Amino acid sequence: MVKTSISRLFKTIVMIATTGLAGIILYGCGNQETPATEDPLPTNEIVKEEPVSETAEQNKEDTSANIDFNKLIDNNPDIWGWLTVPGTSIDGPLLQSFDEPDRYKTINADGVSDGKGEAYIEIYNMSDMCDFNTVIHGSEELFKDLVNYENPDFFEDNYEFYIYLPDNALTYTIWAVYRRENNDLFDAYSFADAVGAREFLDDVYNEKIMGKQIREGWDDVDEYKFLTTLTIDTDEGQQLVVIGALTNDAAGTINREVIEYLDLGPILLEEE
Repeated sequence: MVKTSISRLFKTIVMIATTGLAGIILYGCGNQETPATEDPLPTNEIVKEEPVSETAEQNKEDTSANIDFNKLIDNNPDIWGWLTVPGTSIDGPLLQSFDEPDRYKTINADGVSDGKGEAYIEIYNMSDMCDFNTVIHGSEELFKDLVNYENPDFFEDNYEFYIYLPDNALTYTIWAVYRRENNDLFDAYSFADAVGAREFLDDVYNEKIMGKQIREGWDDVDEYKFLTTLTIDTDEGQQLVVIGALTNDAAGTINREVIEYLDLGPILLEEE
């Protein structure tokens, strides 16, 4: 994971160096010893008037207490977290394979090919949840309930999902749902830099898409927030995306290294 993350940062710096662009790199977690609320950089402080239901809060506490990560990871070291989406059947482990990026699209956590697979991230994301946009994939069977968010009433009533890590519990508010071209989000956007992140947000807000849902009061999400996007390929040849923004970080460890660069000009870099 560290090697892949460094490689991704290196490629971003090379792009900047060879083009002479100026801007900001959004890179992983910063100091894990410092609570995110004390970090001077913009992090997870998204203030929205979204009520937290007692049922959702109880579900979060019960699920977190019942996850035995030691047992899960002993069974499969590719497991790094757990995803729970209340109101749907989505409640299971999160995985990442560096040898076969799409391995868990059809293979479950026990290594059995069942066609349903598991929720997983690609090698472009880190499993510490500090990226600007962590993209979680699921098969059409596993994530079939995501289509319910296209219903305005369901979208209004079901506004949270949770990601549990061995040492943290994260709450995300679902603020956008829409269908897009069925290609890899990482091919379309450079989420490692502020410009690419801004392009993604502009497209979410500005593209005229029938059936798109944007939660009221969430018209100002910026590139310094922490997003998680759940994706599913539909029968119609499109990609349905459900986007959540981090609104609670129980351990206070989700922050970000922000690297500013300005007119570096064309230079030659060598990867170590």
